Amino acid sequence: MDVTASFLGSHIVMDRFTALKVFCAVIEARSFTKAATNVGLSRSAISKNIRELEAHVGVRLVNRTTRGVTASEAGAHYYKAVSDLLRRHEAADDLATQSAQELRGTLRLTIPVTLGLHLVVPLLPKFSQENPEVSLDICMSEEKLELLEGNFDVAVRGSHRLEDSTLISRRIGSVPYVTCAAPQYLQQASKITQPGDLLHHPLIVHGANLGDEQWCFSKQETPCHVSVRARHKSNCSEALRSLLVAGMGVARIPLPYVRQDIEQGRLQPLLEDWSLEPLSVYAVYPQSDFVPRRTRLFIDFLISSFKGT
Repeated sequence: MDVTASFLGSHIVMDRFTALKVFCAVIEARSFTKAATNVGLSRSAISKNIRELEAHVGVRLVNRTTRGVTASEAGAHYYKAVSDLLRRHEAADDLATQSAQELRGTLRLTIPVTLGLHLVVPLLPKFSQENPEVSLDICMSEEKLELLEGNFDVAVRGSHRLEDSTLISRRIGSVPYVTCAAPQYLQQASKITQPGDLLHHPLIVHGANLGDEQWCFSKQETPCHVSVRARHKSNCSEALRSLLVAGMGVARIPLPYVRQDIEQGRLQPLLEDWSLEPLSVYAVYPQSDFVPRRTRLFIDFLISSFKGT
């Protein structure tokens, strides 16, 4: 079904448009009650919109159970089309008003916890000061959340290489790595003078990103690749840092995450005459004919801010 044609052909375009927004809110919240709160309608109005929408398209769009609300098979396909339609509608509104000096609306972000706290969140006050009418809705999670399903505008991700995706990505900068361990661990462990020595130590590895299975060193343009076997693994860099400080092994970790620990003697850098391939940081956003101006501006802001770090 052509969603755009169907609803533009309706006699009551605005009511149908509201029904589309309600439908997406129900699927995203998985609850009529939560959806009612999110869109500012009563629960009975939510139910009425869903009933009328299902009658209009002639199929059941949502499954109602005692455990919550989920999309039917038809509803899941319909949601993808409708959410893209709403996103393009919002972007079209934004384009129509982009000559205005102030930007408005909500920018919904998903960011890994440690990367966000150390590298992105400290930048947000400046962005907010420059764009006071833009509200920020930030979801911090170590899981790679689906942008369309979560209705996110931008995801910030750190990775050596991104998975194949229909999403658009822009590299916003890079973060240096450091290999380090706690002094109490190094006192009782064999010496580490070259990358190959790491294979004889318990390694603490971030296991969520492509490329984490190999650490790439270089010295005077001579590369050295270490295929790591993790003794301990986590998808959260803050957990890796805690294991490091506790003396449980050696890790490669972004320098900003442990700079204070190194300065205060809780961790000790290793292999300082070897350089490590840095962690690339990307802004990822859904592919669409219309990208909201606030999304483009935020990504440009991140790129400019990372250049200054």
